[in-house]
Amino acid sequence: MYIYRVKGIQIISLLIFILFISCTSIKHNVIVIQEKTNQPVILRINKNKSQIRFIHFPIKIKITNNSSQKESFYSIKYNYNSIRGTSALLFEEHKKGLKRSFKSDAKFIKPKESKEYIISSAHYLKQDNIKLLFSNYLEKMQKENSDTLVIGSMIEFKQKYPEFVKNILGKDSLKLFFKKQDSKDFNVIKIPIKF
Repeated sequence: MYIYRVKGIQIISLLIFILFISCTSIKHNVIVIQEKTNQPVILRINKNKSQIRFIHFPIKIKITNNSSQKESFYSIKYNYNSIRGTSALLFEEHKKGLKRSFKSDAKFIKPKESKEYIISSAHYLKQDNIKLLFSNYLEKMQKENSDTLVIGSMIEFKQKYPEFVKNILGKDSLKLFFKKQDSKDFNVIKIPIKF
């Protein structure tokens, strides 16, 4: 009698363990990680070319589908927590450069496949924060009559202005919306922006 009770407890424990493992693996079928990028940081000037209004940071993410089903990546939402911003743009990396990918279009990730994307944030810059910091860039844009200016890669920019990057990106995050092939429900993955 005692042997059967012990075996019953062992079987129930094993079933609970298997159920726990299967439930946790379902949640982690899609993995999103932020990677380093050499894509450029871009400044954008206002219409009358008197002030720098936006800075666009490139954020590279790698999405891996570990499931046996195709996953649909539908949209992103960039959360600006320390400063105002506008909609972030989504791009796919190709050998020839970046290709715009519209956030509302489904992007499919096959089973056991990974895809890389670049998100371009658009942080609104308050003039009191940047007048001295970016005055030489503003002069260059005015002289060249240009509305945008590439000011180096993300890696270079972080090395040159570490405190500025920390203050701007420090509390930002990214939400990604996924959907399984035969499901109506969305799975939301949120990651903090690393700087």
